[in-house]
Amino acid sequence: MQLPVIYYGSNDPHVPARILHAGSLVCLYQAGAIRQIKAGEDEILRMIYPAIRDQNWGTVPGTISGEQIEEHKDSFSIRYDCRYSEGDIDYISTVRITGTKDNLLTFSMQGEAFSSFLKNRLGLNILHPIRECAWRICKVTTHDGREYHAEFPVDISPHQPMKDIRSMAWTVGGDIHAFLELSGEVFEMEDQRNWTDASYKTYCTPLELPFPVIVEKGKTLYQEVSLKVEVQSIHIGNGNENRVILPERKTLLAFPALGIGKSSETGTLCKKDTGLIRGVGFRHYRVDLHLSQLGWQEIFTGGVEEAIAMGFALELGLFFSDEVSGQLKELINLVKKYACPVDRFLVFTGEHLNDADLTGTVIHALKNEFPGTSAGTGTNENFAELNRNRPDPDLPDFLTYSINPQVHAFDHLSLVENLAGQKDTVLTARLFPGKKPISVSPVTLKSRFHIDHRQPSLFCAGWTLGSIKYLAESGVASITYYETAGRSGIIHGDHQPLSPGEFMAVKGDIYPVYFLFRELLKFKEYSVRTTKSSHPLRFSCILLEDDTEQILILANHTASIQTFRLPEGMQIQIAWVLDENTITDLNGGKVTWQSPVDPSFVSLNPCAVAFLKLI
Repeated sequence: MQLPVIYYGSNDPHVPARILHAGSLVCLYQAGAIRQIKAGEDEILRMIYPAIRDQNWGTVPGTISGEQIEEHKDSFSIRYDCRYSEGDIDYISTVRITGTKDNLLTFSMQGEAFSSFLKNRLGLNILHPIRECAWRICKVTTHDGREYHAEFPVDISPHQPMKDIRSMAWTVGGDIHAFLELSGEVFEMEDQRNWTDASYKTYCTPLELPFPVIVEKGKTLYQEVSLKVEVQSIHIGNGNENRVILPERKTLLAFPALGIGKSSETGTLCKKDTGLIRGVGFRHYRVDLHLSQLGWQEIFTGGVEEAIAMGFALELGLFFSDEVSGQLKELINLVKKYACPVDRFLVFTGEHLNDADLTGTVIHALKNEFPGTSAGTGTNENFAELNRNRPDPDLPDFLTYSINPQVHAFDHLSLVENLAGQKDTVLTARLFPGKKPISVSPVTLKSRFHIDHRQPSLFCAGWTLGSIKYLAESGVASITYYETAGRSGIIHGDHQPLSPGEFMAVKGDIYPVYFLFRELLKFKEYSVRTTKSSHPLRFSCILLEDDTEQILILANHTASIQTFRLPEGMQIQIAWVLDENTITDLNGGKVTWQSPVDPSFVSLNPCAVAFLKLI
């Protein structure tokens, strides 16, 4: 198997980001977007990029052509054309990006519609980083010249924190002053952590206006974003070295209960696959029951049998319709027939949000019939739905919502950037009235029932470690990941490929993320000690410890070799490294995959994961 497939699940070459300078500013250019605009260690903007959202909020892919880049020591200019063609949409834009030696970045988009189509949004987007902006006061100038001040929210704002934006001015790090000018449309801001994007987004076309809107053939549009930065002093960190940082205050948290979902595409697991999943050591097994659909009883029975065979408790996702009384009675009778323990009930009405009256009836009945079993509610969708429709604080035992990192962006770097947003969802949800425990279920690499070719890759394993780190360090109670088998699973399973040539896995394959879980869950009784990464977009780290030992786990999120220095006093006794050199042996059944390493220094190949037992 070729290395790009092992790393990222595809033969498509990895597109590196190009480093550009504009005076004191440094930024990355990649695939038509300017990213990570920094002055020293302080990130001012995360990204500026163009996008079209169709009438169903789908992001329309663009094809870049005629790209021209002129680069100098302290300035640059970029020009390219981009065609957006999907369904009824045919739109061509010309993008110009310049960076000058006086710390000025300008990004413009001139476009023309070559068909008539419906759109919800079309134009430029600006992402603001959370760490540098949260708590900061921003001065906003509106289109009629009024000024007001607003705060970049710390807790995730359910609604737009800033509206009617023509310009913005704010301070970063006390010594860096940023000024953003917007033209060509009306802009406003949303808190993208609602969808676990680790950013605030300033975008065009306010949601208060009707949508979708027709764009007539021949219509031309122009937008421009201009960023001016005044730098009094630049903060330089500890350079390029990758360091695991231990906060001065030692904080220990319980390791969350981890579970896996029932496969949505492979049917009943064979004996061999059941044994593989059982060997991982998950605590629970999620089975979804749509109680208004034919055949849910058979799905429940099959799920119970698999849960018993694997030794997992059940997590039942219950989807009720208006016929709640009859559905509830049949469910209770069926659950009572089996000895398999139900760990928790996730109660939903319809496919999306809870309904207070129905879920109140259901949760009350489930608590009476199954004392000691938790019953919670929330949404089977993104945190945004829960944040905007908060349940009765006295009703559920816990709150639940799902996570995937690809609501707005799909590239490798964006998925890594968005890991930190997962923690903020839990911290915000724990502030809701009632302060309920949080059960995130499920976490998937892409929105549920959509396939991502990175699922069987090393990148997926490293991304999953980052997800566990941020959620565990937020104090989450439980997390359900992925499915058992198939294209959304942790193994391929005993069946032929469902999309050969597109999804690079074959019958019997065991994905790297399987081995991550198998090793990690050997330490599920340990505590999680909070750590920080010196460069979180390069690597994630999680530290587990009990009274006798510490286990440090590192994931390289990049396409290059990364080296690490451990905190003073830490030395490596044993290392397990999951990379392109060991994954073949592991798939072949090899049990021992320990590697010799320097006791204070480790080097990881692209997308590799290392388990380090420390002295």
